[in-house]
Amino acid sequence: MVEDEVRRLIQEAQKNREQSLLEDVFKQFTGSLMKLIQANPFQARDCINKVLNEETDEGRLVDPSKGDIDINIWR
Repeated sequence: MVEDEVRRLIQEAQKNREQSLLEDVFKQFTGSLMKLIQANPFQARDCINKVLNEETDEGRLVDPSKGDIDINIWR
């Protein structure tokens, strides 16, 4: 399901940033989202926007108050 994949990508980006596994976590994250859109062009865009809006806030997967500004691309 696309929603689950978007949530997984968000969690992966956070994990990579915390562990410093990738130099450019933001580039990796956006690239993964673009691949998801290309694979599911009719469903993915709306689903990505929905999940990102649902999961962006204090205490959510993307928490700008904890420094998640770099993956908060949809705001």
